[in-house]
Amino acid sequence: MNVDNPTFEILEFKRYAKDKNNVFIDGVEIDKADPNTFAIITEDGCSKDINNIYLDNDILIFANPKAFKIIEWPYSKDDKRIYNGNLPMEVDNIEEFEITKPGGGKTTSMKSFFIKWNKEYIWLDTLNVKGIIYGEDAEAKTKTEKFKGFKKIE
Repeated sequence: MNVDNPTFEILEFKRYAKDKNNVFIDGVEIDKADPNTFAIITEDGCSKDINNIYLDNDILIFANPKAFKIIEWPYSKDDKRIYNGNLPMEVDNIEEFEITKPGGGKTTSMKSFFIKWNKEYIWLDTLNVKGIIYGEDAEAKTKTEKFKGFKKIE
């Protein structure tokens, strides 16, 4: 780790540390994290700063830190979207979103591999995001939609 030793500190949950320039989780820099406004949301890898929400060391894509709420792994939401891990989902009515089967494990993939397996997410290539984190086994629904993991099912 490239740290500024005089300002380096281990945070409340020992997975996290920061110095005047960077924030770290498990010894890995959280890219773009602002150490001055950084806050841990959960001990298991969810955090935020003034600009972003982070899951481990990856940004929740498009998430609004001011309106962000965890529902139950792997789902969370803000004022505009539902998320599975750090992926925004296409949900017609987020107010109706309801988990029918919670969580399971956490899958982590490099963005390029995730796109290779999920070609409909080619738009991720336009974003400065390194990794994709998601839960495949959870299920959810609205009045008119059903979801398995991050995918809408017919």
